[in-house]
Amino acid sequence: MVFLFSNILSARIAAATLFVIAANFSLCRPALAQGWVEPTIVLNTSPGGFAPYTYMDSNHASHGILYDVAHRILKKLGYRVMTSEVPRKRVELQLMSGELDATPRAIEWSEHARDFVFTDPIIRVRSALAIRVDSGYTTVKELHGHRIGTRLGYVYTVLTREFASGQLIRSDATSDLSMLKMLQAKRVEAALVDESAARWLFQREGIKDVRFLLESVDNGVELRLMFAPQRRALVKDFNHELSTLKRSGELAHIIARYTDP
Repeated sequence: MVFLFSNILSARIAAATLFVIAANFSLCRPALAQGWVEPTIVLNTSPGGFAPYTYMDSNHASHGILYDVAHRILKKLGYRVMTSEVPRKRVELQLMSGELDATPRAIEWSEHARDFVFTDPIIRVRSALAIRVDSGYTTVKELHGHRIGTRLGYVYTVLTREFASGQLIRSDATSDLSMLKMLQAKRVEAALVDESAARWLFQREGIKDVRFLLESVDNGVELRLMFAPQRRALVKDFNHELSTLKRSGELAHIIARYTDP
């Protein structure tokens, strides 16, 4: 009887063990059926956008030079790109906490650049003076004494001496488009704009009566992606793919899509 009971007990334990294994396997099957999930990179696009570098359309789809570059490269590296509109004062905190992975940024624009990892340059951002096509201006000096369209609340690092001395008179507007409309309406003689942003507006708004002053007023800065420090290895791979985009002409093609007439 003892022997029989022992055999029955062993059989029940074995059956229970098989049931647990089968149950665990069953629980795992849905996850296996779902397949491998791509890792995600969260890219900041800034509230209201930063066109033509990153912005969202009316359907909340992401666009822009830096977005397109990031999406193309990161997809090739096996990542999915999600966007988040994070106010500037919270960007670095979220990068450090891991809530955010990357943001468009020039090294010169960050007080704590050493705490983060930057990609190689993607596009140069520079200010330029837009003037009407029918105006005869060729130099900044010829604009002395005239009103210049500027961004409200913006502290410029170019033409500071001319503005401070009153040689150029600021006329503030809330956007580059507003400045260009002021220029077209002859309320100002020139507008100090982001050159790429203005070219994008020329294309989007069909503006044909505005050109840029031949004299350059700004050398500009190189716009990059600033990544969280824990993404250092990824940035190395990103830069390798970015150099390929540059050599192949694909980067120039992406930029032209947003800035050519």
